[in-house]
Amino acid sequence: MKTFASVLWIIFSVLLIVTALIGLFTPFEVFVSFVFFLPFLLIAGGISNIAYYFSFKELNGANLLLMDGILNLIFAFIFIALGIDFASLVTIYVFAFMVAFKGILGISYALELKKTGISSWIYSFIWAILSILIAIIFIAMPSLAGITIGIMISLLVFFFALASLLTFFGVKKVFS
Repeated sequence: MKTFASVLWIIFSVLLIVTALIGLFTPFEVFVSFVFFLPFLLIAGGISNIAYYFSFKELNGANLLLMDGILNLIFAFIFIALGIDFASLVTIYVFAFMVAFKGILGISYALELKKTGISSWIYSFIWAILSILIAIIFIAMPSLAGITIGIMISLLVFFFALASLLTFFGVKKVFS
């Protein structure tokens, strides 16, 4: 590997690790930053999907790209128009809904496991109930949900950076 590219790769990975660690100590700020940039990410994604649509409109299912792009733009403009408080609440409620939905599915899975005679079904059932309780807590206490989402984003960045750093050392051995 070239020295300059190697140094950049390591610097990038280390900076991401440091950023993620800082984020773990400031999770609410991470969440607010995410919600602030969300409309711009949606706009970029929407424009990209619409551009892809025009490149692939002859293919089956290309209309879904157009629909996804238009929906991204609509949500982006709604979030911009109604402000960061609205975007924060929508993000939290969508997250809480996903956790609750996963809990409901978990109860179904646990009951199916019970029917088949698997004795450890109770663990799946308990986790599913906990998921539903967490979703209720997030709806009742949105700031706690924001902090949790901020921690999750920070952990995601940390593990991405760690994987990048480990990949560097793996690639370095391949090209040495």
